[in-house]
Amino acid sequence: MGNTLGGEYLSTWDDADVKKWKETARNMQQCTYLQFGGSQFHDMHDLSSDLIVPLFRLLWEKNGGTDYSRFIDTSLRVYDSVKDWKDNNHMPMMKYCHPENLFYTCTDDWVYNFDEKEEVVLGFNTSPACDLTARIARVADVIITTVGMTVGVVAIFTPAGFISGPILLSVGAGSAGWGVGRATQRLIDKGTHGESLTDLESALLWLSLAAAPLNLLNGFVGAKLAAGAASGRIFSQTQRVLATLLMFTVVGVDSFSFLLNLTNLIDKAIKDQLTTLDVLQFSVSTLFFGNMLIQPKTASGIIKKAQQQQIQHVAEKMTDADAKVAFKKYLDANKGKGGIHDGAKIVRDLLKMEDPNAFFNGVNHDQLGIGVNYSEKRQSGTPSVQKPAKLKACLGGKDYKDHQHLGQLNDQQVGRLNKVFGGAAKYDEHVVNFATKIANEMKMTNNPDGFMSIVEMVAAQAKQDSNFVRTGDVKNFTAGIQKDLKIVTEIGNKNQLKFSDPYKALYHYRKHGSEFMNKCTPKFYLGELPGQIQDRGQLADVCKVTSDLPSGGTEMFTRKTYLRKDNAMLVVIEKDNMKTISTMYEKPDCWAEYTKQFPEVKYPTPNANFANLAYVAGLDAVQLQLRSSSFFFKNHNITERDPNYERYQAMIGILAQDMANCLKHDSEE
Repeated sequence: MGNTLGGEYLSTWDDADVKKWKETARNMQQCTYLQFGGSQFHDMHDLSSDLIVPLFRLLWEKNGGTDYSRFIDTSLRVYDSVKDWKDNNHMPMMKYCHPENLFYTCTDDWVYNFDEKEEVVLGFNTSPACDLTARIARVADVIITTVGMTVGVVAIFTPAGFISGPILLSVGAGSAGWGVGRATQRLIDKGTHGESLTDLESALLWLSLAAAPLNLLNGFVGAKLAAGAASGRIFSQTQRVLATLLMFTVVGVDSFSFLLNLTNLIDKAIKDQLTTLDVLQFSVSTLFFGNMLIQPKTASGIIKKAQQQQIQHVAEKMTDADAKVAFKKYLDANKGKGGIHDGAKIVRDLLKMEDPNAFFNGVNHDQLGIGVNYSEKRQSGTPSVQKPAKLKACLGGKDYKDHQHLGQLNDQQVGRLNKVFGGAAKYDEHVVNFATKIANEMKMTNNPDGFMSIVEMVAAQAKQDSNFVRTGDVKNFTAGIQKDLKIVTEIGNKNQLKFSDPYKALYHYRKHGSEFMNKCTPKFYLGELPGQIQDRGQLADVCKVTSDLPSGGTEMFTRKTYLRKDNAMLVVIEKDNMKTISTMYEKPDCWAEYTKQFPEVKYPTPNANFANLAYVAGLDAVQLQLRSSSFFFKNHNITERDPNYERYQAMIGILAQDMANCLKHDSEE
């Protein structure tokens, strides 16, 4: 590194050893002046040794009797004038003696005059490296390098990488700014003094000019992505793609720069020109390059890591053992497929909690969903037939216990009697007789649930065609059921989430399939739709049901209701680690009823959001606003007739608000 602030001060010219050196240097210069007639070469002398360094003076041109010279040193640097050489030579910190005007003469003017009886006119100076600005610049090099090295090491080894945010960005911005300034200064210096701008050093300088803004922008983008993810944002797909493209570009440029730096370091070591500062600077670049390699290389990766850090930060603040267990169950219940969209929902939910430790300590472990209504219900008593006389009448005058397809039923089946024969069949004897014929045709035995499903299918068909139970073809209808049952059974064998039996699945498909699409197939209704509603819909209700059994014991199961914005509803029963579909159909206005429990979000008007965007972007004087009172909206208000007009306005306002937040360093949702 050489000296930085110490040594070669102006006050040292009066030191005894300096005076002695000046006398020695003067005698040696006089000797040279006499020996070579003042015209061979000019030299400088180091204080600590009698080192002679040649400086070549070339006659560049003659003009009006005046000689114009150029000077070339041993580094092949070309200087336009004496002042240029004195101000810009690359000698180390030292005092030197030289001919006053860089040619030997015994007069003070700029005219060559040789007189062996006269003393040569000399000058004594310090090299440019001794100037205060040069000293400060070298100190800054060391400080910035040391700080960068320290932060680079800490950033690599700090758990959770919290230092890689604002601190790393600030250090990176400072280092980048300083590096660009030094590189630009060096390139200008080389260009104005005849040095090559295509050698290895120049290539590194040019590359650093290109890499610095890219790295700075990459750091800023990474920080914005992480900050947004910590507040529950994931940004748009386009923004994430552009950020990922920038990251891969930076990796490529930095990799090439690292290889060139390594080559330059080896080259300097071979030439014995390697300094401690060179090693330090290469170490810093290596640390930052290594830190960059271990960081995520995609926008989604950065967002996911920031989400994990935010969740981990909440977990570390929990002290209660029960709260930790509940928090883990909450994460497992809401992680979905583990993508950034699922992570964003979790982060936003956690940010709403003033004290997560107290919150998770006070909830039941099963009550761990976002936007879910929880309840508990206890059922006691033995289910009974509500209208036994009507039921007996529609069964042909027989008690249900004596019916060939019913017989002894369990409590759940007894409870279903009321819904099937009273609710679906309306106690219609014709419907039940038709269903009985079908069950006989299928040779059904000991399957009360299957028989009740057939009754529901016949009732659904009779609702569409009032004459069906009187004129319908039993064999043809039975053949259709048997054909569909085979398909339904195959679908059920492939899916984990399914109805409790094929008959119930077939009944729901025939009754509700057309609610979701025309010509709905069993494959879609039974194979694809349940997963779609569960994955893309909202878990709206969880009810833990405890039933008191006649035997004195209890039976527990959980009923979960999923809703989708298009009013699709799925009810799932969870019991003994088994999940079965209870029902799945389109329930009118169920989504609207569900969302009523949440406060309506009032978005600022597009006018206000565009005004905020203009202010943040520095364009407030231009008044970049969407004016609803403009000529277009007054005279061409086509959109106002659209039923979704208010939604369009909200979407435009949200877009402007999001753009403004992206421009704010401390953006908040």
